[in-house]
Amino acid sequence: MTKVDTYESFQRIQELALPLRLQPVNADFLFHEFGVNGYPLLLTKQGFFQ
Repeated sequence: MTKVDTYESFQRIQELALPLRLQPVNADFLFHEFGVNGYPLLLTKQGFFQ
């Protein structure tokens, strides 16, 4: 997750996404580190998928 307005909003989205575990991250890091060129992006232990 790259943007959320409040912590409460993040918690609600996390509840809806169970059993997935969401992590707030800076999108610039993802673009630079993984060569990602846009959204959406799924990052797993096996790699990233667009």
